[in-house]
Amino acid sequence: MQPVKRIYSVEWEKILIPVLFLLLLVLAFYNMVILENSRPGKMLEKTLYSMENNAVFLEVDIQERGAGYKLDFQGNAVGKKVIYGEISEYKLEVYKQSEELFIKDLKDGEWKKASDMGLESLERFLVSPFELLDLWTYLFKDASFIKYPEGLEKVILINVSPEDLHKTEIFQSYSHENPLSLECLIFIEEDKLFINQIILSLYDNSNLKHIVRRNFSFKPSQITQIKTIPASVLSEEENFS
Repeated sequence: MQPVKRIYSVEWEKILIPVLFLLLLVLAFYNMVILENSRPGKMLEKTLYSMENNAVFLEVDIQERGAGYKLDFQGNAVGKKVIYGEISEYKLEVYKQSEELFIKDLKDGEWKKASDMGLESLERFLVSPFELLDLWTYLFKDASFIKYPEGLEKVILINVSPEDLHKTEIFQSYSHENPLSLECLIFIEEDKLFINQIILSLYDNSNLKHIVRRNFSFKPSQITQIKTIPASVLSEEENFS
């Protein structure tokens, strides 16, 4: 009987070992896919955390291109809520604290609320993309790496559906008969955990026609204080000095 048991044992080994090996391969592939799919979102979370804690002052350039117009802003940002600089085409000096936008009147040199000057539409133009990313953290799980023709950064794509776009105020002034969706590209210097560019592209969802493109560029600023600010909010800014 011993030889018979040995034969059965050998037969089971022949079957069991390949099955276990195949199972290990399947588990390894599954884990690799899951980890790779989650990695863009994890990298983005880690980078945002690093920038929030290490790069308070940033130089910011914003370029927007739409049908028959362009807007360019150059200035500085402090955290997520404060932005100060100039819209060059119109020689407008602007300052935004949280949701309130102030503009220096070219006529009298006084700082005034954008709404008092009929320029409240600029409030949505000067929206920090970091605020938007904070609102879209639930989309990070579906983020993906993409190949981009230029640069050495890691490029992460987030697709924002019409429903998710509607939850934010950005681009709300761009009325359109068809649903609009947004493509968000984030360029990360992986070794520095720094976002140096964010591109927002708005599309007509029915024909994928490009509506507007807004490009944010960032780099660490050499300044440590924003000096020229509206007197009406000076007290609110003392903690940034």
